[in-house]
Amino acid sequence: DPAGALADWRPASTAVVLALLALVVVSSVLRAGTLTRHQLEGAMAGFLLLGLAWANAYEALTLYNPSAFRGLGPADAMQWTYYSFITLTTVGYGDITPVSPGARSLAVSEAITGLMYVAILISRLVALSLQSKE
Repeated sequence: DPAGALADWRPASTAVVLALLALVVVSSVLRAGTLTRHQLEGAMAGFLLLGLAWANAYEALTLYNPSAFRGLGPADAMQWTYYSFITLTTVGYGDITPVSPGARSLAVSEAITGLMYVAILISRLVALSLQSKE
């Protein structure tokens, strides 16, 4: 069934598109110049886009390996969005647990991405703010 095969690729392709869009937004945020409200809004949008990209990556993984996570109810987009942002922010409630090596690798990668995003973004925005005061 071609429609079914295409549906299986939707989460993975959506993850890639969202990640690329996040990169475009973040690169615009980090450009030199005076810090603006639009850059702050872009920084928030980039973080949200990353979370949504990871949510789609988890959905794609579970289409390939349905037992990759423990603690799932009926998997839907909201559940993956919840799990993604809990992981991206490193809150980690533990109600959904990655059990396969691929799922664990994705979760660790997302947690590192969230930490690095905040660290790099804050340092860059502080630098832009100081630069604009000179």
